[in-house]
Amino acid sequence: MEKIIASPESPRRQMLLCECVQAYAPLDDSQRRELDTLFNDPQRRTAAMAKTWSEMGEEKGRVEAYRDLILLQLETRFSPLSEPVRQRVQNWPAEKLRDLAKTLATAQSLKEVGLED
Repeated sequence: MEKIIASPESPRRQMLLCECVQAYAPLDDSQRRELDTLFNDPQRRTAAMAKTWSEMGEEKGRVEAYRDLILLQLETRFSPLSEPVRQRVQNWPAEKLRDLAKTLATAQSLKEVGLED
């Protein structure tokens, strides 16, 4: 992204190139929202360029590892897990996984955790 912004391309072409990178970047919804926020704030434009795709990929990997750990804990405590429960964990917002893990520590049922009706 830094190369795009520093390039001699016109501002319009720079914008289109940045949009192309955004469109094809392997980001989850929360990462894409974060990147969009950075790109839309002229004061933070360089901050968006400084965050590399590999750093964002590493972050995504950490979130997935955290999800896997939560699923393992759920299976250990409340086995077997139904497919709908697994899907709810997979779709759980990344920014709320920590809260889910904390609730799981003392919950006595999947309903208490918020994963069953």
